Order: sequence, then structure tokens, then C-alpha cells
Amino acid sequence: MQRTLLATALSLSALVALPTAQAATLVNTGEPNLSLASLSIDSVDWAADEVSFNTAVSIDSIQTYLVDDTPGETYTIALYKNLAGLPDTDSGALYTGQATFSGSNGWQGLTGLNWQVSAGSYWIGIESRATDTMTYGSLPVPVASGSGVIGAAFTPSIAGDYQASSAAQYAFGLQITGSTPAVPEPSSIALLLAGLSL
Repeated sequence: MQRTLLATALSLSALVALPTAQAATLVNTGEPNLSLASLSIDSVDWAADEVSFNTAVSIDSIQTYLVDDTPGETYTIALYKNLAGLPDTDSGALYTGQATFSGSNGWQGLTGLNWQVSAGSYWIGIESRATDTMTYGSLPVPVASGSGVIGAAFTPSIAGDYQASSAAQYAFGLQITGSTPAVPEPSSIALLLAGLSL
């Protein structure tokens, strides 16, 4: 009985000692250049940025730098797998969420997400779908090179029909936060195994 209690105590202490995932900024392009061009966001004009993750991540929030003139208009933020350098619209979005324009130009989007993705390249689409109301939104471009965006695409007047474009010219502002899985310390694993073997 005493050995069982000791084993249980050791196992529980090892579990408590296991590290937890840490929140981090996964992508931060910085503020886009507000004096140059912008991409329209409406029922037929959408835009997407390509990003890459080196490890599995849990996305907590996605923010974009958005300009509009109508508070309360809604739009969709979608996450797609990469398919031959474009958003994989054939398979559909992995995740979507509806956001609301706050009325103030600047960073806004979705928070409180739990979007799990493995390592690889993905596209973040800013879209005004049939269930959305955004008609005059715009995304100022470009952002600084080397900001975490590796590709850009937009829909030239056909909703969902993304075409590749130059990231240097058409990457929009994007901020993504999330966490990566924690890696347990070897001593924690050893303690857990020792406790289980008693």
C-alpha cells in the first residue's frame, strides 16, 4: 500500500512539474504603410497573406490592420492550408470566424481562438462572405519585407478565386498570437517513469 501511495505521489509531482505551453507572438508585420495603396474588402474582393510555422501551434488571436467607414460591419477571417502557392479553397478553410469592424481604423480581428495547426504554410484570408456585411473595407499595403509574410494573394472581382500577387507589394498588416507545445524536461520524464514503475 505504501509503495502504491509513493508511486502515485511521484507520478503526480512529475505531472505538476511538466511545463505548460507559452503564449507568444507568432507573426507581427508591424503597421502597414498608410500612404500607399490598399486592397479592397467587399463581397468580391478578398485578400490573403501566407505565413509559415516551424512547429505545431495553437492560434489564440488574429488581428489585421483594417480601414473602413462603417462601424459594425462584419467580415470573415479564414485560415487555409497552402496548395501550390495559394489558399486551398478547393478543400475549404480549416477555420473561420466572423469579426466586426470596431469603427476605429487600426488593428482588429478575432481573439479567444483555439485554432490548432501543425507545422507548415498557411494562408490567412480577410473576406466578406455572403453572411458578412462589409462593403467598403480596405487593407493598407505593403508591410515591411521580412515581417513574417511569405506570400500574398487576392481575388480579382471573383469571391474565393484567389490569384497570387507580390508579397513585397500586397502583403497587409497581420498580427498572430498563440502558443507552441511545451517540451518536458528530461528530469520530469524520468521522475514520472520512476513513479510509474514502483
